[in-house]
Amino acid sequence: MRPRFCFLLSFAMFIFFASSVLTAQPRTDVYLQHNLTSDLHAHAQHTDPNLVNAWGVSFAPTGPFWISDNHTGLVTVYNGKGQPFPIDNPLVVTIPLPANGAPPSAPTGQVFHAGFSCRFPPA
Repeated sequence: MRPRFCFLLSFAMFIFFASSVLTAQPRTDVYLQHNLTSDLHAHAQHTDPNLVNAWGVSFAPTGPFWISDNHTGLVTVYNGKGQPFPIDNPLVVTIPLPANGAPPSAPTGQVFHAGFSCRFPPA
């Protein structure tokens, strides 16, 4: 009886320690959110008052990020660190109003095109 009790106790201890080791492993299915830029102070690493209701984003494989600022009628450009780009003279593009539109315009996206030209049919 005693050897069987020792075996069961050893087995139970093995299961307990094995399960605690398995649960102590770092998770690989998680990510950490790091806010780079915001229009609100103390919410991100950088503050930009133009970045209001950010919508679409586009970028070239080695270029900066272009963000549509839906409530300011602008498109702002940022580098990979969330800083306005170029740093010396940041690029801010004003989006024109549609016909009979009320200011400001409300851009919701843009598209990156690596070609030399892009033809659109007349409206």
